[in-house]
Amino acid sequence: MRSLITCVGTMVLTSAFAVPALAKERVIMKDGSVRKGEVLEVTETGMKVKIKTKHGSTTVVYRAGLLDTHYFYDKRDDTLGDDARGRLKLALWSLEQGMFSRAKVQVERATEIDPQLVKDIRAGHLPEIREGIARRVLDSAQADIDGGDTQQAERKLEILLARMPDTEAGTEAAQVYRDLQDMVRGREARKQEEAHEKLEAEQQEIADDRRRLLAPVDRLLRRGKELMTDGLTEDSESKALRLLKDAIGKGKAALTRMDTIAKQHAQDTELMAEIDGRRQRTIAAMVKVYLRRADIYIWRGSIPNAKKEIDAARQLDPDNPDITATEARAEQREEQDALELRWTRNRRQGMRFARGNVARGGGARGGRGGGRGGGGGRR
Repeated sequence: MRSLITCVGTMVLTSAFAVPALAKERVIMKDGSVRKGEVLEVTETGMKVKIKTKHGSTTVVYRAGLLDTHYFYDKRDDTLGDDARGRLKLALWSLEQGMFSRAKVQVERATEIDPQLVKDIRAGHLPEIREGIARRVLDSAQADIDGGDTQQAERKLEILLARMPDTEAGTEAAQVYRDLQDMVRGREARKQEEAHEKLEAEQQEIADDRRRLLAPVDRLLRRGKELMTDGLTEDSESKALRLLKDAIGKGKAALTRMDTIAKQHAQDTELMAEIDGRRQRTIAAMVKVYLRRADIYIWRGSIPNAKKEIDAARQLDPDNPDITATEARAEQREEQDALELRWTRNRRQGMRFARGNVARGGGARGGRGGGRGGGGGRR
């Protein structure tokens, strides 16, 4: 035992006074290959790595696009420390890569480090930064569309429409989103027709019967999708709320019809599978609409109404992380409003506060006539 303790003590002392050296690291590339070397620097655009060669060593710069996205994210996250602007840039990069949860984490970290910076960007006080962020998100979405990843593009466009509708890129995103929906509808219709043509004659008759049975459901879903698209791209908050409410109504009606058909034809397993797919897509769309309505209410400062929308979304999909994120935004706005109310009351009572002591926040109640995302709306 004594010899073991002595050995451990020697190791601790040796390591404590040893000169630290950069250990070789496995640098993971996007194609799955691995490079070994000493990571000298990690910037927002890539990594500088020292690699051994037959004749010594050389320094190589790997662009972020060549590195495994999760590996680069972790390395960049480790090096940023309390750099709020750097974390916002990493959030934007994460969003471009489709890493939406990690983007949210970086925005939260930046907010903890420099809440005023994040607040100013959201409120439109730094338009050049806000416009630059919006433009990069739009360009990234367009690249996804060109590459055939319409789901990723749709998600990015919806974030842009929800968070930065007052920017020039946000204005353009509305039309891009509409064009994308038309393209997706056309592609889905062609896919269904191609699948139908491959069936045998008898199977085609059965498929036609199912199609006629589900036709009322599909009409409701198509109309609901149109209303949702109009609501997401509408400039007027009041009109957007009405359109989105009508979209929810179509979704509810479609779910009721599906339940009725399912009860009457429970023995048809293929029909049940089709209904299940439609039900899942309908619920996902309805959650999206509820949360969009909640966001509008948050911007208006109507937190009780926002919470009702959030609760309705949670009843449909309790484990959806987007619901938790929207709820956090509502709570943050509620705290800002409480601070502002307290500041106003104290001011009326003759109390004085040092500038910056009270976070009055972007989107005060008096700014209701402004833009939905701050900084003036696209009215």
